[in-house]
Amino acid sequence: MSVLRLIVSVVAALFVPPPAPASGPCPPEAAALGHAPPDGKGWACVLTGEGGQRLRHGWSVDYWPNGARRRACEYRRDVLDGRCSEWDDAGELLARGSFAEGARVGYWWFWGLERAFAHPDGAAARGSTQAVLVELGASEADAPALAQHVLEHVFEARDDIRAAPQLCSLSACVSAATVDERAVLAVQLQPPPDKAEANEAALASAAQLAAAAQKTIARARRKRDEAQAKAEARYESRVRSWENTRLQCADGTRSPSCTCGYDQRGCCSHHGGVAGCPRAYPDAPELDDSPLVTNEFVDDAAAPGP
Repeated sequence: MSVLRLIVSVVAALFVPPPAPASGPCPPEAAALGHAPPDGKGWACVLTGEGGQRLRHGWSVDYWPNGARRRACEYRRDVLDGRCSEWDDAGELLARGSFAEGARVGYWWFWGLERAFAHPDGAAARGSTQAVLVELGASEADAPALAQHVLEHVFEARDDIRAAPQLCSLSACVSAATVDERAVLAVQLQPPPDKAEANEAALASAAQLAAAAQKTIARARRKRDEAQAKAEARYESRVRSWENTRLQCADGTRSPSCTCGYDQRGCCSHHGGVAGCPRAYPDAPELDDSPLVTNEFVDDAAAPGP
């Protein structure tokens, strides 16, 4: 095989989706079951297990209700093992990578995470980015520094994600950029130790920036919590004052014994009945849902809508 044909075959294996019909390629011990739209909702290579149960073994492809491909992944005896891709219902790629015995391995690429990265609240953007990285396999200890790197670079426009700067820890390498107006996150899981060693200084610097940002967020959260507690205390005081306000009787007098906050049966019986409470019930304080801190990595024009 020529070098060119070898390159083409490798690229095809990585990026060309599996065939849609139920007669698609399956391992010799498995058979295709199901159909692609419009004849079905999906198909899979299936074999029969020892207990008679059907196990996915090879490609499994399912589709959105509109007929667009939703997920195409390889299995080994019903466990994710091999290549896997996911799309949204408009056909836009969301994720691509590989599994080994049910766990993500090697390189993974993700699209469609703009709302997490561009959240107007910087605390939410950091928190969601860290959560994504931990879910993908980064360690809890590494996540703040790796998220710092992702947020610093994800809004930089590039022609290719491979041109984006990479930051590595022992658990994962990450890079991010905006390619063709879509945010792309690239993750290498369990990279070679020498990559982490080469990134020790950069990782430490990112960790320091992340720690400083978390301190700012913590101060903002304490300040908001204190303000909310004061507002709640004022509200409770106003409610007690309202409850103890004497009822207004129909003849304009105040009830000598009945108040707004308690049972009004029999009140103002000698004064034409109850006219009502002379004071409006106090309004509860509104929760402050404004950003704790601004998202320093994105401007308002770039932020996605609600």
